[in-house]
Amino acid sequence: MARLLTIFPCQIDDWCNICGGVGTNLISTIIELIIGVILIAIVVLIKQSSKKLFFLNGANHFIAMTSRLNVIESKDFRDQRRNFYGSAIPDYEIVALRNFSRIFNFDDTSLRDLPWIKKIMFLRFPTLAIEASPNREITNENDIPNSTTIFCIGSPGYNATSEYIENSANLARFINDNIALELGSHVSSHNPFIIQRVRRSAGGYYFYMAGCSIEGTTQAINNLILNWKSYKKRFGKSDFAILFEIRNGLPIEVNVQVRS
Repeated sequence: MARLLTIFPCQIDDWCNICGGVGTNLISTIIELIIGVILIAIVVLIKQSSKKLFFLNGANHFIAMTSRLNVIESKDFRDQRRNFYGSAIPDYEIVALRNFSRIFNFDDTSLRDLPWIKKIMFLRFPTLAIEASPNREITNENDIPNSTTIFCIGSPGYNATSEYIENSANLARFINDNIALELGSHVSSHNPFIIQRVRRSAGGYYFYMAGCSIEGTTQAINNLILNWKSYKKRFGKSDFAILFEIRNGLPIEVNVQVRS
């Protein structure tokens, strides 16, 4: 009996430690799961609100069409190529679009890398792909990728999609060899940029963000990021174009056109 009493207390203590450890791990897992579900719910609400603004109609893949720069081949006196040549996307547009893409993409690695997140990834988050504009003149919508909504970046000088949008929408327009912008009766060459949204004939929308300078195009993208909620409330489903001028580093709205 004395021997049993010396053995069982040890075993009971071990079982208590094991059960305590299991209980602690279980509680931690439940807390982690609850926090994760709350975070996912927040992300879903944010994504759905962005989809409501852009009227994305349940689709989950969209395209940002950037400018395309054609770099000419250069050779030295030995007739050897000394530089990159071919098509390139302006780096400042890519940098600005990183923030813009966060409106859509589920790119929070701190959540995505958790083991349980893979089990609930049936929630389809919208994604935004970035592509260079076609390296040719666009004459009809068949030349543009088949996506519900297209986000077009940059002026017609380097973006064929921008040129097509200007010609078909007949709202904002670059003039004077892309050094000025015209919207309605207002013409601006004071570092202007535009934000425009028009319906596509095949369904969906074109969003057009461009300026007469690097600063202007960057400001156009950032402006939409910061103000998309107010634009949704202000314009609803109507086509619109807003002309801005950058004065002392700040965007000033100078003209607006709205079309039902």
